[in-house]
Amino acid sequence: MREESIMPRTAPGQTRTETTTCTCTADLTLPDYLPDIRRVLSVRVRVMPGGTFVDRGKAEFAGSCRFFVLYLDPEGRPASASLSGDYEWSVPTGAPDGAEARAAGWCEAGAVACRPGGPRRLSCTAELVCRAMIFSPGEPGEEETETTQRHEKLKKQVTGRVAEPFFCEPIHLSENVRLNRPGEIRVLSADGGIRVEEPETAAGECRARGEVMLNVLCADEDGDVFGVPVKMPFEGRLFDVREGATVRTVVRGDLTSCEADVSEEEGGSSLTVSASVLLSGVGYEETTEEVTTDRFSTEYPSRVDYGTTEVWETPMTVTAAVTMSGSEPREADENEGPCRVADTYVTAGPVSLSVEGNRLSAGVELRVGMLLRGAPDADGRTELSYFSFDSPQTIEVTLPSIAPEGATATGTLSILSAKGRCEGERVSFECEAALSAEIDVLHTMRIARSATDDTEHPYPQDEDCLTAAYLCDGDSLWSVAKRYHTSPERIAGTNALSGDALRAPDSAYPLDGYIKLLIEQGKKD
Repeated sequence: MREESIMPRTAPGQTRTETTTCTCTADLTLPDYLPDIRRVLSVRVRVMPGGTFVDRGKAEFAGSCRFFVLYLDPEGRPASASLSGDYEWSVPTGAPDGAEARAAGWCEAGAVACRPGGPRRLSCTAELVCRAMIFSPGEPGEEETETTQRHEKLKKQVTGRVAEPFFCEPIHLSENVRLNRPGEIRVLSADGGIRVEEPETAAGECRARGEVMLNVLCADEDGDVFGVPVKMPFEGRLFDVREGATVRTVVRGDLTSCEADVSEEEGGSSLTVSASVLLSGVGYEETTEEVTTDRFSTEYPSRVDYGTTEVWETPMTVTAAVTMSGSEPREADENEGPCRVADTYVTAGPVSLSVEGNRLSAGVELRVGMLLRGAPDADGRTELSYFSFDSPQTIEVTLPSIAPEGATATGTLSILSAKGRCEGERVSFECEAALSAEIDVLHTMRIARSATDDTEHPYPQDEDCLTAAYLCDGDSLWSVAKRYHTSPERIAGTNALSGDALRAPDSAYPLDGYIKLLIEQGKKD
């Protein structure tokens, strides 16, 4: 008996997606320069990624959340406070012992709550939906055995990918905006989104361009609240690219900091905005894997041990700009009078993606919050109120080409800007967003792991003779060769088959029209 290992030294790697949840909390006692809290109007959160650590079969992630709380002071004027809290979460890598795994992780904010603990105490909580992509190598195999006996192997080429997560250095931006409003101006909050264009590869590196779209919420000395839109373009290097490599990239942009300050100038004020952008994501380099799917000996009876292998392919990535809108009824006070929307804030929950043909469908639930300002009373003062509602949305995107059968999609939705309207007993909104997605295909293939030849019982070595092999439905050049202990090349030569038969020896198509084949048996050359 002779056993032969067919597995290569390194089997194809695996890509897994793990989803979990965690909670981030933050507490704050208001500093002396902030007024007391009469009523909390709204709370929003910005999730900022931190470090990633992979070791001992586990991937650990950490970061922080920045909460922004808008409230009314005892005199009914708007004020704001910010507080931070840390979070951490982990998932198993599933990598074999001693194998190095790589990981990339992101968090999206779910439910956010703020609870005042007296006139000078705030406590905020955010439920985070965490998603990790784990890239682990396959189980190591043995070196393929070299044998002197004659045997045939059926090998296939399958397109796959090599995945590499990346985190870039922060990009720091600043912008000055002239405010043509008299009197003192106060900044209440500054927040927004990041639009990242499709990355470009040139001169041995992959780069991304985009734009930070912010809304700075301000209040004048009369308590009038207004928003200032600010846009800042950016460009950043993602990673190096090998010459001749085909690379597809999924990029995510996060605001790691966003600050705004107002300084008085002659004839008005100047708003200075600074922000830091962190670009992260996964780069996929196209690769080709060669696997052995079957094997037999032409001299001895063989027993083959089969298994399966998984190879991931990312045939395309998509970056699309989308617009969403919706409306919701609200109960208005009879004596309320006309109101206007001072600020609109939209957050997106987890995105559910599906792909069919050249259509990508995304389902997401938006959380819409509006800061409403009523009509002035007899003393010229206005009351601020906050109204929020959920708005389910469905997005349809046309892909650049038809997705392969069995393809799946994963991605994120980033809210860039939003505006709202209040018309009596109904409010409406419209927001711009960026959808970033990857289309993936999982190839699961049967492979031959090892083969055992019965060397004690060789096939008879008679004089050369010709045998007629009558074909059955589904027969291929490979199946006939294996049944008669010969080679596909020898059958093709004996029967003067075209070269197409050898290009796909396991396909039944090249034998279409043949009733029988002549098989040359006997002594081997």
